[in-house]
Amino acid sequence: MSENHPIFSRYPELKEFIRILRQEVQAIQRPPEQIVMDDNDVMKILKISKRTLQNLRSTGQIPYHCPGCGSKKFYLLSDILDWLKKSRVESIFESLKIKVK
Repeated sequence: MSENHPIFSRYPELKEFIRILRQEVQAIQRPPEQIVMDDNDVMKILKISKRTLQNLRSTGQIPYHCPGCGSKKFYLLSDILDWLKKSRVESIFESLKIKVK
């Protein structure tokens, strides 16, 4: 739908909604190494507290970026996913090589 469509003159909020929706779709379609997150995003995804995230950073368990080394920290989604894969614990069935139907 063109941005000059007559419906937008009748409903201007619809144009803004579609713009935001397009941004969200583009974000979903980006590969994980191109998705940059801040502390709040990571805490929300991992369901952890600010203190836990700080501990993960200070113990070197989770990679992050600190441009200009200010207070703002950034994370790549690909790094978070890699960290999750590395910290995976096998189930008892996997470790005993038992197949479950």
